[in-house]
Amino acid sequence: AGLGVDNISVFFNLGNAYAELGDFKQAMSNYIKALNMDKNNSQVYSAIAMLYQDRENYDEAINYYEKSLKLEPNDAENYINLALVLMKKFQYKEAIKLFNKACNISKNNQRYILYTANAYSADKNYETANQLFEKAIYLSDNSYQEYLCYAISLYEQKNIEKAIDIYNKAIQEYPNLVNAYMLLGNLYCSEKHYEEAVELYKKVLELEPANLSVYTLLGNTYVMLKDLRSAISLYKQAIDIDNDNDELKLIYIEIIQEFIERKYSEGNT
Repeated sequence: AGLGVDNISVFFNLGNAYAELGDFKQAMSNYIKALNMDKNNSQVYSAIAMLYQDRENYDEAINYYEKSLKLEPNDAENYINLALVLMKKFQYKEAIKLFNKACNISKNNQRYILYTANAYSADKNYETANQLFEKAIYLSDNSYQEYLCYAISLYEQKNIEKAIDIYNKAIQEYPNLVNAYMLLGNLYCSEKHYEEAVELYKKVLELEPANLSVYTLLGNTYVMLKDLRSAISLYKQAIDIDNDNDELKLIYIEIIQEFIERKYSEGNT
């Protein structure tokens, strides 16, 4: 049911505004006022579901999404929203059913197909997942996210060579976006190909010199390469970016101590 220009829409919009501000109590109060005026308004039920979802109260979110779906059984987005909550609860098979319903309502919707592919992958039905990843890539005008999700799934499948190929496709087609460099760097680190990881992390820093996580990842990689001097430099730069990060400072101190001990040991051999 749509929202007319009346008091219902006023309360609904107020609820949305408070939800944006993170004021759960005021948002809920206004949504309930809207529902008191129209118990059959699917949009309000969906909004309340999203409110609970944001608070990670997934059982209540499911309850309200289901109420919305009863009123609007042909609303594909409601199936998607409910399925995404079920994914949070690791109920992959139930989520897959809902994703497929959304795909049947909205044919060739690339976003819905990608969600479904991720769900099949999470459920370890990799053959179907891969077919859907390929379809999503084919349908997408901007396939960066599809490449990344596909590569992550391929790595979980232990298909490392193809995962690397897909990451490299993403890098080739979208050379100014950093996530593919980072994820491929992480893959190489996991496979103990540290030199390759270093080059990828350095590329991220060229594109995003203030990317805190990459300074840490690169520092960690230099530790694995036993290049503590470079690691110390990277951790120091990370601390300069985030001076309140006590965990990072602790790692920095530990690496300095290890570096000093190593130098002391070398001097006494």
